[in-house]
Amino acid sequence: ATQGLILPPSPLSDPFQLSALTLGLRVLVAIQDFEHAEKVMNCLELFVNTGVGSEERLTLVYLQLGKQLQEQIQTLRQNGNTEALRGITRGFEGFLDRISARKEGNTYLTLRWVADTYFNFGLGLKPLAAETGAGEGAAGGESAAGEGAPAGEAAGDSQDLTAAAEYFKKAGKTYQTILKRINAEPEWAGSPNAKVATTLRMSESLRELGRYGDAVKTLIPILETNETNLELQTGAVMILQEWGKKSHALYARAIQGAVPKSNGKNLVWGWNRLIALLSRNIDKSAQFKEKFYDAVLNKMECRLPQMPYQQTKSGETELLKLHRLHPDLGGPVTYKKLESYLRSFRETAGDTSGEGFPDLEQQPQEEVPAQ
Repeated sequence: ATQGLILPPSPLSDPFQLSALTLGLRVLVAIQDFEHAEKVMNCLELFVNTGVGSEERLTLVYLQLGKQLQEQIQTLRQNGNTEALRGITRGFEGFLDRISARKEGNTYLTLRWVADTYFNFGLGLKPLAAETGAGEGAAGGESAAGEGAPAGEAAGDSQDLTAAAEYFKKAGKTYQTILKRINAEPEWAGSPNAKVATTLRMSESLRELGRYGDAVKTLIPILETNETNLELQTGAVMILQEWGKKSHALYARAIQGAVPKSNGKNLVWGWNRLIALLSRNIDKSAQFKEKFYDAVLNKMECRLPQMPYQQTKSGETELLKLHRLHPDLGGPVTYKKLESYLRSFRETAGDTSGEGFPDLEQQPQEEVPAQ
């Protein structure tokens, strides 16, 4: 279908050619013809360089491509088409490398798209490695692949593990490039939240590589000036929770908080403080409600690997109290998950009855969407 592809002459001068080239590029990416797509990208960049186009328009093209690509990856994963997923990540990598290597012309949005796409490629390949034999290691066990391999994977398809690690490394490198540019030119990103958001994604890349200590250190300076940012606090606690698979003591830090300040309070709040804060706002919005129950689920996940008698009784007591306060427990899905934790706590304590939450006057039911 692309053998007869004819590219316009350079330099470009017709504004309508931008729309045609953009559409052509999206089609070529969709059918994974990256050789011709590379040539179309060259024309697009020439188009911008002549002054007929604009960097903003080119950035928009890249962002649209990124959204299209993520939809393709999601579809391939859902259909179990692993070979096609591997192929599209390898093929599209050349695009990303080309853009990130440019010395001039990259906007903040362009580089964020490149970094986020690298990151999502890494996430996309991790489940493939798990499906071919790599799974979550026993709680507290270190990745057999060692530091620098995707966290949580113990064995399996080494090619997917290696490729995922490389994507996380490239994502981290690009986030670092963005942060250096923001520090040198604060107005370049055009958004006051850009440094916070990029630092968080940088720490997530390090977390995925199993570099937990570096991930926490990356967040500390930005947390010191943005302590009440819930996204940063959640990101920091998730690092400690993931790190807990290597050392059980860190599960307790994820729950209670870490990095003490001079006043004795923890800079990283931990699930306890996050849950307490979110509980005050649970009825204010669906977003707060979702974050609250996500925090509760993560806290229960941190309790499970520790499992001494006191922890199991504390977990049971906490869940029963939550159930009395909010009988629906956030909806049927969350209800089932929390009930599963309750049964696990009771079983560990010697109760093999398999009983879940007690019947209350208000039974869990499907939530009615807001009108």
